[in-house]
Amino acid sequence: MRLEWLDRCVSVGQHTDEDKQTGATAFIFHRPMQGALVLCGSAPASREALALQPGCSVSGLHGLLFAGGSAFGLDSCAGLLRWQREHQRGVSTVGGVVPVCPAACIYDLNSGTPEPPTADDVYNACGASSPYSSMCEGAVGAGTGARVGKKGPKGFVADRGGLGVMSMSGPGDIQVSACVVVNAFGDILDEKGDVLAGGRVSSQPVNVASFILQEMPPEDSSAASFDFALDQPAANPSGAGDETLHTCTTLGVVFTNVDLDRNALLRIGKMATAGFARSICPAFTPFDGDIIYTFSTATCKASRLSAPDTETIVGQLAAACMCGAIRRAVRLANDIK
Repeated sequence: MRLEWLDRCVSVGQHTDEDKQTGATAFIFHRPMQGALVLCGSAPASREALALQPGCSVSGLHGLLFAGGSAFGLDSCAGLLRWQREHQRGVSTVGGVVPVCPAACIYDLNSGTPEPPTADDVYNACGASSPYSSMCEGAVGAGTGARVGKKGPKGFVADRGGLGVMSMSGPGDIQVSACVVVNAFGDILDEKGDVLAGGRVSSQPVNVASFILQEMPPEDSSAASFDFALDQPAANPSGAGDETLHTCTTLGVVFTNVDLDRNALLRIGKMATAGFARSICPAFTPFDGDIIYTFSTATCKASRLSAPDTETIVGQLAAACMCGAIRRAVRLANDIK
């Protein structure tokens, strides 16, 4: 897996707080990048999303933050902005540079102490940043307090989610990499479709999708809904409740070296969602606030292929990278071979 191609364009700073079970991952762009955003979830905690929409006049983004802490964690993006401004990275204005850095957060307030990462935490992580290729994976950074498989019977325990990275190459020097923070409602499936990580009872997989179907009320029942269980820290499993809503999110970012405009990056982001569907079951539920960002380093200007063919290849690679990164995240977080 080649990651070095991104080192001259992106550095990564990570804050990991094992005690509080939260953290942050800051992507620092060495120069502005064109970007796009696909909101494929129902409850995203995000910032500067409009800056990535088609029609927005912001032509380049300067960084990206993934963090824990749910909506409270969005405030920690101030640390990335402060670091970027001190290093003169941002849109030039009469009042100084203004960095444009989107942010998105997962819900991890029930994993440890309900305290989000702070702006100082992110600022210090930026100061200790390292090349993209040396990024740590597993239960680190924004993936520290992540969990997966958040539905099960009384006493179930959710496996750890985490942060994973995957990179692939295509024809004509095409490069694609995906980084993902996995905090999904559903189970994570392996290459054979078996549960790799998720909710467990006595070390046995619950299988979230099957469990939901078993809880469906009979056809002649007047019941209109059924309860969902809230996963709890492994040391304190509990029973059922109706609190899962808004506690699940998978955050993904795709980087490619192909020079693409925002509309093309948007289409690639849509194709990348296939990586979620291949590895998370069920995916895109009402409980998930999933987001995928796509960015172009624009360092690969020419291609022997037509524009639609190039986009298709990049999108296919993006989906494969996203799927692989999700599986890597939980394998490394749970020490699964």
